[in-house]
Order: sequence, then C-alpha cells, then structure tokens
Amino acid sequence: MRRQSGIGWDHLNNTIDMDPGWWRTMKVEIPGCSRFKKGPLQNEAELTVMFNNITNDESDN
Repeated sequence: MRRQSGIGWDHLNNTIDMDPGWWRTMKVEIPGCSRFKKGPLQNEAELTVMFNNITNDESDN
C-alpha cells in the first residue's frame, strides 16, 4: 500500500496521508488497512529482525 505511486507519507506520525476517498477504496481492496490511517505498524524493528531473510519468489503461485 505504502509503495504505490502518489501515496503521501506523514513523517511525524509515520502514517499514510491520503484523502478519505482513497481510504474508502483501499478498505474495499485491502480489509483491515484502515488501522494504518491512525498509527504506524507496531513493533516494526522487531518484525524486521524476525522476517528480514524471508523472500517470496512467487514460485508457489
């Protein structure tokens, strides 16, 4: 979601900064995404350590 072209980023709050219409569209496409409207990913540093070496080459799809 964050890596899409044209996405605004609020560096102060570490949240995605987009208009309400964009969020409505995303909520349909990605259920549960609205939690990132109010706050950043929790425990990001720990998650990076845990999952840093995991990659997906899409060979199983």
